[in-house]
Amino acid sequence: MPYDQKKINTVFICLSVAFGGLLFGFDTAVISGTIEPVKHQFNMNASKVGWFVSSGLVGCIAGVIIAGMLSDFLGRKPTLLLAGFAFLISGLGCSLSDSSNMLVTYRIIGGIGVGIASVIAPM
Repeated sequence: MPYDQKKINTVFICLSVAFGGLLFGFDTAVISGTIEPVKHQFNMNASKVGWFVSSGLVGCIAGVIIAGMLSDFLGRKPTLLLAGFAFLISGLGCSLSDSSNMLVTYRIIGGIGVGIASVIAPM
C-alpha cells in the first residue's frame, strides 16, 4: 500500500510545530532543576539566581521580536536552522561557562533560539 505524500507532509509539519512549543516549555521548566547546583557552583545571591532563571525568557522576547524579520529576509527553513544553531551554541556555552555572566549570556542566546522557533515553527 503506497503512502500518501500529503499525509506524510502533514505529520512532519505537525511534529515541527509541536517541537517548537515543546522547546519553549522544556527550556522554561528544565531550569528549575538546576537552580540549587548552579547557585552553589557560581556562588550566586538571590538576585543573580533570578537573573539566571529569567535570562532565557529575556532571550525569548528578543527572539520573538526578530523572528518575523529574519523569516522574511532568510526564509522559514534557514531561520529555523539559525534557531537550532542558537540552541547548539547555548548548550555548549552553558556547559563550558566559568562565570555566572557567561552562563547568563548563553542562556539569553538559547532563549533567542526558543523565541525564534516558537514563532517560525507554527508557520
